[in-house]
Amino acid sequence: MGPPAWQRLPSYYAIATRDQMIPVAGQRLMAERMNATTVEVATGHVAMLGAPDAIAELISAAAER
Repeated sequence: MGPPAWQRLPSYYAIATRDQMIPVAGQRLMAERMNATTVEVATGHVAMLGAPDAIAELISAAAER
């Protein structure tokens, strides 16, 4: 199967600072491990509903790369 995609492709991660399911420190650790471009949003676990504009900007940045 080879290495995971995040090891060879650019990664992006939205850190949801009010997430009550995945601790913020854990999110930061995962994003750092992936060497991801990150954005922090003050929202809960479903960031695309709590901060749709920030998530759309993150997706746009990924598409432009």
